[in-house]
Amino acid sequence: MGFGRPTKYDPEKMSPILVAILEDEGHCTFTEEIPAELGIGRSTFYKWLNPEDPTFAGQDFVDIIEAIQAKRDKWMLSKVKVFIEGDQGYGSSPILKLALANTVGWVDKQETKNENTERTITIDDSD
Repeated sequence: MGFGRPTKYDPEKMSPILVAILEDEGHCTFTEEIPAELGIGRSTFYKWLNPEDPTFAGQDFVDIIEAIQAKRDKWMLSKVKVFIEGDQGYGSSPILKLALANTVGWVDKQETKNENTERTITIDDSD
């Protein structure tokens, strides 16, 4: 048994909120918004996700958070597709790159590998 304050996590209270977030088709909830929806701090939220922490909320909690993240990623990629294929032609826009980097961890990295008989050189064009 852990020491300290008991966890605020109450599956009967939290699960309906999380299911409502997951099923809301009109809104894409980002992971950073979930603690506010639950009425908790971000540090508490991340402790609940950590199996090593004594206040770990359990695998059911982790599973629903991962489902919310998957929904967010699908939503984000659908917006990217519209943005790239749209009439605007903004496929290489810095705003698009920033949005992808901040939501789904996309990295704009290009590697070129030149090989010759004497040596191999790898050039990393990360900005």
